[in-house]
Amino acid sequence: RSGRESTLNRRSPLRDEEISITAKRFEHLRSSFTAKCIDHVNEVPSFYFPGQYSVDGCYHSCYQDQVLKECG
Repeated sequence: RSGRESTLNRRSPLRDEEISITAKRFEHLRSSFTAKCIDHVNEVPSFYFPGQYSVDGCYHSCYQDQVLKECG
């Protein structure tokens, strides 16, 4: 799998709904940081999401850090 993206969909029971699905292809570029598995959110330099540590939150935080570094 070349990319990860979290989605949360909530549907009401007993209702007819139409769902449209669009395929996306993600290609990872060479990373400017190294990955390290952690056990607790306090082990990462920044985590911008409330609640418990999550891999998706970590990816987004790393991306935000990189944007800030590159763009100011």
